[in-house]
Amino acid sequence: MLIRLPILAMLSWFALTVPVEARWLVAETENFRIYSEGSEKGLRSASEALEAYWDLLGGLTGAKASVGKVRLDIYMVPNAATMRELRNFPPNVAGAYVVGPTRVLALALQSSGNMKADSTQYLFHEVAHHFMYQNGMAAYPAWYVEGFAEYVATARLTDASIVIGDANPGRFYALSDDYWLSAADMLTKRAREFNSAQIGKFYAQSWLAVHYLSRNPARRAFSCSTTAAGARATKLSLPSLASAFLIS
Repeated sequence: MLIRLPILAMLSWFALTVPVEARWLVAETENFRIYSEGSEKGLRSASEALEAYWDLLGGLTGAKASVGKVRLDIYMVPNAATMRELRNFPPNVAGAYVVGPTRVLALALQSSGNMKADSTQYLFHEVAHHFMYQNGMAAYPAWYVEGFAEYVATARLTDASIVIGDANPGRFYALSDDYWLSAADMLTKRAREFNSAQIGKFYAQSWLAVHYLSRNPARRAFSCSTTAAGARATKLSLPSLASAFLIS
């Protein structure tokens, strides 16, 4: 279903501010309510891609749809200036996942309201967070939460093929110098514990860790047992993690 409407009232609960003249096209699917200032064609394409991506996440994890799940409101934001207008985000924020008592929403930069290659990764990253939380994964360790979102965010889906595991160029670049976070810090700290000079490394190293665990059957089995541990996952010992990464 597609309708065009003013968006101000819809975002007021989250203390977001929107230009008075903003008009957004809205599409509703089984799992999403998607808002865009772009074209109807672009919105329909995005809706189909998002539902296909949701199915892909289910296939990768084996997670089933949760009972009473919350439909995710997605705002395809046309530019960084609008992103900052919505909620005073820092200039480098390209996506956000916001949870409230009655609503959950994701915002992501989308050029012209369409699903471009790079901007799609911002959106897929936030949707991956929602998928995890909807399927009982909220207590996963921070490195896995962000690493999994980064790992699946680069997925490319067509009628003929699905490609998973490509590197985000920015994350790959962050790994190209000699400075890395220690394994202990990366595996035990939360994202907010890193400063602005470290956070990029945290995302990049978390992506690399999940990629490493996911590309080999034995390591993938450890990854599955780790995530299935739920709340216990944050309490895994460093020796057990080191064993999975073949660190002596």
